[in-house]
Amino acid sequence: MPLDRAAIKNTKSKPLDFAGWRDSVQDAAQLNGLANLSVVTDHHICPQNILLDLRNKAVDASSDGYLINVGTYAVNNAVIAPTPDPQARIEALMERILWAFGNVFPGAENVMRVDDPMDTGGWEAEGALPKALAYANQLKDLLVQVATTPSHVNWQELANHVNPQGPAMLKARKSILKWADAWATHPVYRIYIRLSKAETEDCRRNFDSFPGFGAWVHPRHEVLNLIANKLAIWEPTVTNSTGEDQRIAYRAMRDDINQSCFNGQNKCCDRWLEHHQAP
Repeated sequence: MPLDRAAIKNTKSKPLDFAGWRDSVQDAAQLNGLANLSVVTDHHICPQNILLDLRNKAVDASSDGYLINVGTYAVNNAVIAPTPDPQARIEALMERILWAFGNVFPGAENVMRVDDPMDTGGWEAEGALPKALAYANQLKDLLVQVATTPSHVNWQELANHVNPQGPAMLKARKSILKWADAWATHPVYRIYIRLSKAETEDCRRNFDSFPGFGAWVHPRHEVLNLIANKLAIWEPTVTNSTGEDQRIAYRAMRDDINQSCFNGQNKCCDRWLEHHQAP
């Protein structure tokens, strides 16, 4: 019986063990002193839309024989959980590829990030995670390799790369766990930014975190303060207006912050005016 390729390509769900990865990242941040890491968003280093496109091109380029074979290989090498159904096997491998732990680090809410990476094609900046970035780049390259030259060997190499206990994956996971707390927020406004290793170590030594804040409270961060100063100027105008006047005020605030803080890039969100709640 032929494989259902539409179902294979439409597979976007998370592996059942993904929740355990999110918990591990949160626990690692606590060990570094961060009271409560926000894990609202699963941030893909290589963007999910790129992975999905390349993964499905690899499926299109491959015969059923290649797909059935790699599904069997994935079961035999503990990449996926055992199942006798060839269709279920390849769909489980599709989940592993899209949600490879080494390519995903849970963190702050996307809409509240001041460093949204969409202007870089969606790729997350290196920040404190060079090893995870290297893993993500290799994942992309392996998908391109399979899509360009499908073979049993190339599919098996890709399966090994997304094995939760494989050497490449473990190196990337260790990096993410070591720097899981590489997030900062402003003490007043609930805006977030990713940190470098040096910035993270500075936060660990000098700053506090409070329950519910979800990141290091960084009162000296230059970018956060630049934006927060603008928000403080605009906040009375926005909050003291209603209806169409308030919509105009929000638009003017966004335009001002985009021009003065982001060289005209469209990054500012109305929700950046939200305050942290008292712990």
